[in-house]
Amino acid sequence: MSFIAVFIAWLISFLTGNPRAIQVDGNVIMPLFYIDLNGKIASTWNYLSKSKAEQQHCRNEIKRVAVDGEQPAITFLLSHAGEDGGIWSNFPVINQPNLDTAVDAIKELVNDNIAVFPCLYTDDALPRWWEIWKHVDVWKVIHENIGRYVSGYILSIETNEQVISLAQLQDCIERMKSAMPGAQYYGTHLEYNAKSGNSNYRWAGGNTTPSNANLILVELWQPQSGDARGVQGVKILYSDIVAHEPNMKLCIHEYTFNPPGDICRQQREYLRNRNPWGVG
Repeated sequence: MSFIAVFIAWLISFLTGNPRAIQVDGNVIMPLFYIDLNGKIASTWNYLSKSKAEQQHCRNEIKRVAVDGEQPAITFLLSHAGEDGGIWSNFPVINQPNLDTAVDAIKELVNDNIAVFPCLYTDDALPRWWEIWKHVDVWKVIHENIGRYVSGYILSIETNEQVISLAQLQDCIERMKSAMPGAQYYGTHLEYNAKSGNSNYRWAGGNTTPSNANLILVELWQPQSGDARGVQGVKILYSDIVAHEPNMKLCIHEYTFNPPGDICRQQREYLRNRNPWGVG
């Protein structure tokens, strides 16, 4: 985003006291892991459950790794107790005071020029993304509260783990889009070429990519293996991905669990030089 666009967005926010979603038209930096205030590896998934001080630190870390021309961005969970800021009394019952607090945290991100891409579901716990048809009404309410600040919505972490078919995945994305209209981007988080535990589905680009998504957050491999895979591993897999999926907006989001390391820095720089839509 250009300086002028950032200044205009800030001025509107300052004058109205109520920011609007950041329009993302260029390259994005969306780091998943960072070193928290306690010196430990942390992720952005539980951003809404972090302390105010940790949220500020997280925002600073996202902006610290950005370079000129990159739009800072974040994804975080909207469900799963302990990671969602307590916005549910017991899913799908909304805790409105906690949701109000989450709205303030989201507005703070936008005011800090960080584009917001909330993720509805995790892969590891209830509620389940493939049951979104049961939850449409409550997601409409969530959207009424946060939608004006959101640049894009992500269906789930690692959707490929338990998907039955591409048709099922597309149906769930469509339900998300219908319940939460007006965002610039809709997509999901997928590990490349990883087989579902419930079917033969693998996301391998081309006709395995959900046609009603315009963004994929890409996991290259389990991030704990990031250092061992090195820059060469990123080169090989990234080349394969873009050969099979040249048209989708891709954020190479998850590939290392050692964010301060030299290998992570080299991997990120290699990806930046390939100019994908987004880098983690």
